[in-house]
Amino acid sequence: MSAAVRLLAVLWALWALPATAQDGRFGRNGLAGAVSPFLLQHADNPVHWQPWTPEVLDYARASGKPIFLSVGYSSCFWCHVMERESFEDDGVAAYLNENFVSILVDREERPDIDYLYQNALYAMTGGGGWPLNIFLDGEAAPFWGGTYFPDVDRHGMKSFQAILKLIKEAWVEDRDQIASITRRLRVGLASADDRPGEVTPKKLDRAPGKLMTQVDDFYGGFGDAPKYPHTQNLEVLWRGYLRTGKARYRDAVLTSLKRMVRGGLYDHLRGGFSRYAIDQEWRQPHFEKMLYTNALLVRLLTHAWQETGDEDFAAAVRETVDFVLDNMRTPDGAFGSTFDAETGAEEGRFYLWTAAEIDEALGPRAVLFRAAYEVTEEGTFEPEADWLATDYQREASVLFRTSTKTSELAALARIAENEVEPVLASARLALRRHREARRRPPPFDDKILADWNGLMIRALAEAGPALGEVSWLEAGRLAFNALVEVHEWRDEHDHARLRHASRGGKSAGPDLVEDYAQMSQAALALFEATGESQYLDRAESWTRSALAHHWDEPAGGFFQTADDEAQLIVRAKAALDGEVPAGSAAMADVLAQLYYLTGQQQYRDRADAALSVQGGSLADDYFAVPSVLIAADTLLGAVQVVIIGTRGDDDVSGLLNAVHRISLPNRVLQVIAPGDVLPAGHPAQYKTRVDGAATAYVCVGQICSLPATGAEDLRDTILTMRQSLSHRTTAPN
Repeated sequence: MSAAVRLLAVLWALWALPATAQDGRFGRNGLAGAVSPFLLQHADNPVHWQPWTPEVLDYARASGKPIFLSVGYSSCFWCHVMERESFEDDGVAAYLNENFVSILVDREERPDIDYLYQNALYAMTGGGGWPLNIFLDGEAAPFWGGTYFPDVDRHGMKSFQAILKLIKEAWVEDRDQIASITRRLRVGLASADDRPGEVTPKKLDRAPGKLMTQVDDFYGGFGDAPKYPHTQNLEVLWRGYLRTGKARYRDAVLTSLKRMVRGGLYDHLRGGFSRYAIDQEWRQPHFEKMLYTNALLVRLLTHAWQETGDEDFAAAVRETVDFVLDNMRTPDGAFGSTFDAETGAEEGRFYLWTAAEIDEALGPRAVLFRAAYEVTEEGTFEPEADWLATDYQREASVLFRTSTKTSELAALARIAENEVEPVLASARLALRRHREARRRPPPFDDKILADWNGLMIRALAEAGPALGEVSWLEAGRLAFNALVEVHEWRDEHDHARLRHASRGGKSAGPDLVEDYAQMSQAALALFEATGESQYLDRAESWTRSALAHHWDEPAGGFFQTADDEAQLIVRAKAALDGEVPAGSAAMADVLAQLYYLTGQQQYRDRADAALSVQGGSLADDYFAVPSVLIAADTLLGAVQVVIIGTRGDDDVSGLLNAVHRISLPNRVLQVIAPGDVLPAGHPAQYKTRVDGAATAYVCVGQICSLPATGAEDLRDTILTMRQSLSHRTTAPN
């Protein structure tokens, strides 16, 4: 049904109803049937929230009221605060219900809506975040917005009620000005994504040096506060180090990871990372635990361990994977989304400790533990908002591994130096058991998201073989199958499509290009780890669907939403990275890998075209497009490792183990049986085994190494070849 026909139907229904019944089903809270836990959290609000649907938008247009759109997610601390302060308030709700059509969106379920209106808010204010509260006209075009609004005037911010009255007044008295704002914003949003330009080897090699200007050399990470992991940007630095051998790129990544692992961002008792820190030193976490944060850090920490052998990195990987597998899996084996920052409306309550609690739980070990993890009588936790702080929070500490020397800790505890770490390990285990037995864990959003699951499956498929954890690979396979079972569907053209979200076996949301990209990345990682062709076939099938329904034929690149979905006011490409990789660039990385695996030129051509849409960004904005740089690194200089032999044989397994123990993020790995043929044009197409033994060749561009038949020989060959990439230049850094 066309939008015009739907609108006429809504208008006819409104005219046909008596005035007291005109709101119909829109005159009450309409979230009870939602899939999203975030929407369900608001289903009992007195606000007449509606989900984002074509019918609701048609009703809003016909009603003559402005739309109040609020975008958040289930673990969002400030979303909870605003709900308690305003959306549960009968007076605020009555004003909203009378003067606005209120729509609530889960940004995890509908990242396309969030991306569009975050861009609009940034254009209006230069800021963004959650909750995103934005006001739209009847065509869903934005004209004003903000993030958190307090219930009363506070710290220079007007109260939410005051904001609503000002918006209502402007809507009634200044509609021409609103129309002018929406017109300008539409034009700006429509041109926001594409910045054409060639992605050249020279630009690629300059990128790490440009990123280094934003690195915090002492505390690691980028900038000051708040501080996010920005894992994709760290991966750009890491790839730059592997490509050039420049130690300062490596050191920036290792310092960042070490600070995160030792800092408050990391859960020292159970593993897993919070989403970000509110301070420069990684001491004060914002306690949400997101699946994507942990997936991306598991991959990067695995690479750091492969290169350095640092057991701190290996331990963080193991503990984080254990945390995810034990706590974030749904009954069918897929992965849920997030753990909340709050427990019982108190931020961090599950993770914080007072000195008295440590003393009670650990007894004689408390002196050592408190010194090692900076637990003080005064407390070290700094709440984001003092007016919300509880007495407990004011005297509690965040566990933060100090830099105190082992000798000093040993002297303080009156034990031998070699006893310090075992005693601390036993103390951590005791506190973990104490916490799990006596504290209520934060709420868990068990919504399954295709792209986030893809990130975690890929991490498991890469970290498992690297650290010799077979069960991780099996967990990845199980999650992959579980997601396909619920999310995949066939359209009328027999294209394999992916729904973005599901919960309890019920799928929801559109299919988004990031779903195809990350699930294809997961499939390719599983193909490399297992050699099973079903995974390569799946990646190709999803890539065909992405090209059929998301590709921008005139300009190149991928639209975020499919061509057969109900469109927003602008069909965006979501080209810039946020906390997760940008879908279009991640899809270009998939295309690059498929080109090397299959030899099909069409994949390379589409990868080139997808990257060229964003090449212009590399002139001045490297930080915003790390996934473009990652995909370009794969496309321009993949290191291809080919092993000729029978998978499962001891000699092949030995060579595979050598490959998996080396950091090689732009690797394309294939195992081919004797007599099988590589794709036409592959540089190792006519290579053979040596003396009937499993034999490996490492190729960069059209140049292949001499044959390697032993694990150490192969390791040395890879280390040599990874710095012999065809696109390496002498660009200044």
